[in-house]
Amino acid sequence: STCGWIRDRDIVMAALTKDHRTLQFAHYSLKEDRDFILAAVVRNAWSLQFADDSLRDDRDVAMAALTVDHRALQFASTALRSDRDFMLAAVTQGPWSLQFADANLRNDRDFMFAVVARTP
Repeated sequence: STCGWIRDRDIVMAALTKDHRTLQFAHYSLKEDRDFILAAVVRNAWSLQFADDSLRDDRDVAMAALTVDHRALQFASTALRSDRDFMLAAVTQGPWSLQFADANLRNDRDFMFAVVARTP
């Protein structure tokens, strides 16, 4: 098939090195594959944008992306960005992550004290 590459793990992974948007055209089976997405976000954190929703809600996948580039956190699920423990862990990785926390967390005085306590 002329579009066989969209199912080819190796081709899609190689293309992700050049442009994270490649994943948007990949077959859904790759977007739903946790191992593939974990490898993809390590190669290009912004790949998280096109991962299946279930994986955008996966703590390990989101943290792997965040470790590479904190800006990828904007593509994590709203639930994760609203999760106090996850966001404290994210801020520990890089204080810039705070900008992607849910507004309710950013307006929570206790949460912000916890952030200050964990930030060097």
